[in-house]
Amino acid sequence: MDSYFLNSLFEKLEKFSVNGQCVELSPNGNGNVNDTYVVTLDNNGESKKYTLQRINHLVFKNPPQLMDNLSRVSRHLQ
Repeated sequence: MDSYFLNSLFEKLEKFSVNGQCVELSPNGNGNVNDTYVVTLDNNGESKKYTLQRINHLVFKNPPQLMDNLSRVSRHLQ
């Protein structure tokens, strides 16, 4: 992974409501629809792993609309 992409991932990670310092970030598989990464955070000696996914904008031409549809379906199911 290039440094620009890693910095971009770190910036996005900071927008989530998670506690801890990122100690590891690695790709997880090689899917066609999403790019998937596993991030490990350390919070005072306690490690937690999270999965981050990036929508492939070549497959889904309008990611904001996709997320809006997902939100609508989720609200309806509630």
